[in-house]
Amino acid sequence: MEEIDDYFRELRGERRSRVTVRTPGSGRRRKTPKTPASRGRSRSRSTAARKLSYPSDTKMRSASRSASRPPLTQQGLMEQYVKGNKSVYNLLSSRSKKKVSFATTSKSRKVRHNNARTVLNKMPRGGKPYAKRRMTSRKPKGAYRGAVMPRWAKGETKHILMNDQCTTVDPATTHSTAGNPLTANGDETELDIGELKAWSLNPCLQGNDITQRNGRSIDGTYLRIQGHIRNQQGATGSKAYVRMMVLAVKGGQTAGNSSDSFVGGTPKAAFIQSNLFKKIDGSIVGFESGTTAGDGARRVRSLQLPINKTLYTVLADQKMQLATTGESFGSSDRLFDLKIPIKQRTVFGISSDSSSFEKNQLVFVVYSADPKCTDTMVSNALPLEFESKYSFKDF
Repeated sequence: MEEIDDYFRELRGERRSRVTVRTPGSGRRRKTPKTPASRGRSRSRSTAARKLSYPSDTKMRSASRSASRPPLTQQGLMEQYVKGNKSVYNLLSSRSKKKVSFATTSKSRKVRHNNARTVLNKMPRGGKPYAKRRMTSRKPKGAYRGAVMPRWAKGETKHILMNDQCTTVDPATTHSTAGNPLTANGDETELDIGELKAWSLNPCLQGNDITQRNGRSIDGTYLRIQGHIRNQQGATGSKAYVRMMVLAVKGGQTAGNSSDSFVGGTPKAAFIQSNLFKKIDGSIVGFESGTTAGDGARRVRSLQLPINKTLYTVLADQKMQLATTGESFGSSDRLFDLKIPIKQRTVFGISSDSSSFEKNQLVFVVYSADPKCTDTMVSNALPLEFESKYSFKDF
């Protein structure tokens, strides 16, 4: 018992007075006989009493800084020693037990900033590496998608292939009763200089086929359009400005080019040329395809105008110059390859109609203008060929 009390007495800095001071080496030196040779030898070892050493305040402060906790005093060291050593605690005297009794019952208070430092040390500065991220299958937050299965659980990807020969679907009327709007690739489609042409890229019938939908809406994921355009005019022919756009018609149109735009009385996502552009003064203007005075200048001006984003979402916008053969105005032929990730949900009105778009019809728009601002059009001047692949999620 006295040895344990002496140990904690030394922890508190108290010293017990001894009658005889003993050193670790005193017992060994007494056993060694004194010889004349050893009498003159100087003692190299110290005869001071050995004292138990504990970490200084500086060492404890540096160690505690890395562990994000305050340094421990001698009293704290004694409490830390007693914690988890019930047998030692039971051997203490009643006087010693009173001094450390709180150490076994109370818990250290958690400090919020210390916990935050611990979390920050575990998290790298630039975020977790991709290899260390735990892949989870947690359902994303959002509204319920469909009566059969929510959107996050839909896994089948389907594709719709279109090309420049697929003219069965008219994006302006948003109505087609054709059973299959897809047409095989043929020869190039010829455009006039000063003409606008548009193709619907995502018509989709109701059904379970690889190009059909099983519900009223589909979720687009990707779109790719690849093709070429050229100017077949000779050295004495006409140059051309060309603008290519991919637009998503938001829907809610209140006017159309045909009565078929509102089958069932529901506003459709019709592509209408008269509300395509928005000028700098805020006025809405369209593409002038006429041959009256000033139409040629308005067509050239429309190459600079931004799209009316109230009705259309711009997915791609590209301008180019086509020269005639042997001129330096620009290249006489161009290749284009548009790769567009999309997040537009397309909603259909009639299940039997592949193009009864109510929201987000995807339209590929190509129009040209004469740099000379001539009002007359040059017929069959720009042969065009393209094919597109529209990918969407379906159950």
